[in-house]
Amino acid sequence: MLAKDTKLLRLVSARLDMSYSLEAYGILKSLNGPENPLWYHAAVSMAVCYGRPFTEANGLGKLQVEYPNFPDFTDAEMNIRHHRLIDLRNKLMAHSSCEGTKVLILPPGTTNPMTGELVNHHDHLVGKRVFGDLRFFDWLKDVAVALKGRLDEDVRSRLVQIAGSATAPMEMETGYDDFQWSAPQIPAKG
Repeated sequence: MLAKDTKLLRLVSARLDMSYSLEAYGILKSLNGPENPLWYHAAVSMAVCYGRPFTEANGLGKLQVEYPNFPDFTDAEMNIRHHRLIDLRNKLMAHSSCEGTKVLILPPGTTNPMTGELVNHHDHLVGKRVFGDLRFFDWLKDVAVALKGRLDEDVRSRLVQIAGSATAPMEMETGYDDFQWSAPQIPAKG
């Protein structure tokens, strides 16, 4: 077994996340707009997968350990795309927040604007901001493509450095046991 190489783990994990982000974009592109109930879920997956390498990960750390100045594209617009995807992830998609959330209170005797039905008891409608123009995601996906290409090169280079003389496939130690469920936190009664 090959000893743990945190740099390689960080790079291959980020590369896989870019692949997942681009797969989600491909699904999004096939859905014909936000009327499809899967549209939102594919958009969430695209943004969340793209953003994962830039958050603290158990045993990996952030991708900025390897790319301390990222985003560092020579094309300034690519840097903006990165920040837009991170904003989508952090402010709207990976976390529930007030940004992008609308709530409509429906008192008894009013008409539900979604169904046209009379409201018999206090109710509400809640909506989350949806980005329904595929051109926006077409624009965003290019940063994932560019980062994936950079990661492809860096992963290959690292593989040559740590396993260049290998003659057979080998597993690399990660330093962690297989997945374990966290113990539930039960509040103390007081």
